[in-house]
Amino acid sequence: MDVLCGRTYPLRRRGRRLPWREVINALSFEGDLGTHYLALKDARYFVAKLVAPGDALCTPLLPELYEPRTDEHRERAIGFTRI
Repeated sequence: MDVLCGRTYPLRRRGRRLPWREVINALSFEGDLGTHYLALKDARYFVAKLVAPGDALCTPLLPELYEPRTDEHRERAIGFTRI
């Protein structure tokens, strides 16, 4: 599992993109953003999840993203989206 530490801001609510002002003022989550592959009988999925640092049970702070795609790359931010 690859891990990236940082702060995460939800960019959508109920499938709708939030205005940037709401994103900045909303609740943020700090943790380890990890990625792994989930293999089922006939498919293999790329999964990203955010867990609290040092959480041995790896309980997600946010719902897992299946098949995330990189949306943006900036100096201090990476955006992911669910397809």
